[in-house]
Amino acid sequence: MLGRGRYDFGNYVTVEDLVTLVPHSVYGDIYVDDNSNSVELDVGSYVQITDFDTNGPFNGTMPDHTENHITITDSGIYSVNCHISVHNDSVGKQTINMAVFVNNGFEELANTEAHDTLQGGSGDTVSFSFGGIVTLDAGDTVEVWATTDATTESIVIENITLSMIGMSS
Repeated sequence: MLGRGRYDFGNYVTVEDLVTLVPHSVYGDIYVDDNSNSVELDVGSYVQITDFDTNGPFNGTMPDHTENHITITDSGIYSVNCHISVHNDSVGKQTINMAVFVNNGFEELANTEAHDTLQGGSGDTVSFSFGGIVTLDAGDTVEVWATTDATTESIVIENITLSMIGMSS
């Protein structure tokens, strides 16, 4: 602590840091690291990302990597973030669109969408982050979905983290 109300975390703030700052806060996390499974994407139709294999730290949410979602236990406003590293597993160039959805793809959280273009030749890798501040209800499930602008193509999601922090209830 640097002084009354000021903290220095260097270049980053972790979930554990926030828990120290805001006791009894609500948060949750699922992720996969060093994945090599290929995911087939459809043109214009979102497909749920199902490569998560680890539940991260949580309090007041229910992360479930086997169902590839985080369940909200208390209604409120949340910061939802996704960080991803994706590799083009197809010959052709493609733009992938990713977004956070709720309730098994029922509704896209409109302010959470992002896209990037992967060059053709099965070798381009990009990393990007997306997310937003959203209102969620108790019982909502939060997932990551993706689509492509190319004919059905595949990608490899090498690393992905879906995390959320409750801001108010």
